Amino acid sequence: MTGLPADRRFLTPRRLEVLRLAANGYTNADIARELWISENSVKSHFRLAYEQLGAKDRANAIAICLVRGLIHPHEIQLRPPTAPTTTADGAASRTQRTPQTAKQAARAPFPVRAPARP
Repeated sequence: MTGLPADRRFLTPRRLEVLRLAANGYTNADIARELWISENSVKSHFRLAYEQLGAKDRANAIAICLVRGLIHPHEIQLRPPTAPTTTADGAASRTQRTPQTAKQAARAPFPVRAPARP
């Protein structure tokens, strides 16, 4: 199945590359580093791709590309799931990142503890 002519005309090769990287689990920052562009450029590519595909978010845009043949399944490298780590008492632990700024800490959905010092 090939992409519709209208899709190929509007989605530039760069936008398709951004979507391919997103389909492989790359974050905006990862995509920016990989393509040597700014994160704002990555966001702009996504915004324009959403408009041109009629997508509402990143996952929807990738799904539309897969269905229309703009991204092929062999271009997506699936990674095996990682097993959750357990604590000494056998309970599954969730890795919590310490936000780097006070602003991020205020938005954190969970209480943030300072890292333990040795």
